[in-house]
Amino acid sequence: MSLNKFMHPRNKYRRPPDFKALAIKYPEFRKHAKQDISGKVAIDFKNLESLRALTSTLLKEDFDLDVEIPLNRLIPTLPLRLNYLLWIEDILAANSKTSSDIRGVDIGCGASCVYPLLAAKHFQWHMLGTEVDPESVLIASNNVKRNNLCDKITVRVVPKGTMLEGALETGSVYDFCLCNPPFFSSTEELVPQNVCRSPSRPPPRNALSGATWELVAPGGEVAFVDSIIQDSLKLREAVRVYSVMLGHKTSVGKVQAALKEAGVERVTSHSFCQGHTTRWGVAWTLDQSVVLAVNQQPSHKPGHPFSHTCDLDLQQTVEKLQQLMGELQITYSALKSNQNLYGMEITAVTNTWSNLRRKKRQEKRNKSKEDHLEVKPGDKAVEDQAVCQNESKRNESEKIVIADVMSSENDAEEIVNGNVILKSENSNDEKNIDIVKDGEISNCRIENKRTCDEDSGCSNNLKRPKMENSPEASKCQLKKVPVFVGSLIVKKGSQGTVIELSWIRGLGGRDSAHQVLQYFKNNLKPH
Repeated sequence: MSLNKFMHPRNKYRRPPDFKALAIKYPEFRKHAKQDISGKVAIDFKNLESLRALTSTLLKEDFDLDVEIPLNRLIPTLPLRLNYLLWIEDILAANSKTSSDIRGVDIGCGASCVYPLLAAKHFQWHMLGTEVDPESVLIASNNVKRNNLCDKITVRVVPKGTMLEGALETGSVYDFCLCNPPFFSSTEELVPQNVCRSPSRPPPRNALSGATWELVAPGGEVAFVDSIIQDSLKLREAVRVYSVMLGHKTSVGKVQAALKEAGVERVTSHSFCQGHTTRWGVAWTLDQSVVLAVNQQPSHKPGHPFSHTCDLDLQQTVEKLQQLMGELQITYSALKSNQNLYGMEITAVTNTWSNLRRKKRQEKRNKSKEDHLEVKPGDKAVEDQAVCQNESKRNESEKIVIADVMSSENDAEEIVNGNVILKSENSNDEKNIDIVKDGEISNCRIENKRTCDEDSGCSNNLKRPKMENSPEASKCQLKKVPVFVGSLIVKKGSQGTVIELSWIRGLGGRDSAHQVLQYFKNNLKPH
């Protein structure tokens, strides 16, 4: 399942690039783009040249960067790099740092020099990139010159084994350092079959790129990061925030334990989600003035999806599901499609699937009654009765139960008869109430003053809700709150077509995903 929707909210790649548009605009990318019978354009992610064409094309299209990326060096993926930089930006923003005076260090910038280039071009930061390989330094320097960023980026060759100490300018203070260390401890680990992986875990989707020293380090990424920790103990406030990005989840706890053992108390961590890949960031500081706490994203892993296998083929299943969603007034947008899989994000503003049979029977009975009710012209008694019944129904449908709205002096949230009521006070002795009813939020004002009715005199001390749904009270704002937003994946399986439905958000909670899938199961039949 793709994790794109769990990317950093400011990451432009939350919405996948339009490969078809890129192929039309960029001839080099077009060489690697393939179009299937449905018209969808894709590339072979197992091919290094295709990966390079994609990265260089996106750098040009989205950041106006012209970057040389050699095939025998690491080919960076932009969504991941951007996630890391956006996290750093959040930390800096929490410390009131502005772009114009931010200085950062990239440990091991590589030939593409992608972190410094993105940091300088997109964030307007000043960067120092260090690298142990002279050839990579030459290519990186040319990339900086080609993009006229020499005033913001310095690339420096350093001796092997150098992290920060000996690489930084004496007396200078840097706001942060970042590092994407070699993930593996030996060349044997580069082969997925040689690494202990869960049987259910699929093999890597992308081709492995990079020179050996970019991928492998003695002791792996944990030992590599430990060297940075030791440098941070010496440099201390010379770098305000130290950070690394880890490729193995098990490494996070080990790095945190190493920091604790070193006496570093101020540590934070974060996860980066993109495509089908998750990486983990760890940051620490020895500067007591630095704030590390930033708003953390919600858990990036949704609950285990509800699943069903049907006998229809993939295309039939997708068409039938789209028909059923149309009947339920559920909207959908395609996220991914190929010969083996179809992914959609679906949204239901209201619950149209619960007790559907009972609702249909009731509608049928009501229609039958209406057919037998004949109102003759001039029969005022019958007309009045029908009007009263309609008015009663309308009033009943518009009635909103507000219970004990004056019982609390603080902001509160209640659930009354299935309605979520959010209450808050203002300085004018009034209460603002957000009422969530049938997927709508109504903002209403409750006055604490006595009110008088011209016809019936003064009311009691009850505070009367003013529903702003009339010209006299037009401040009520309505907006739809979805009951269910979910991820619908339809894919080929060994026993048939597999349907997976995951809850993302919505008033109906995770159980709404189960209810919708149950409706699909009950109605999925061959044409």
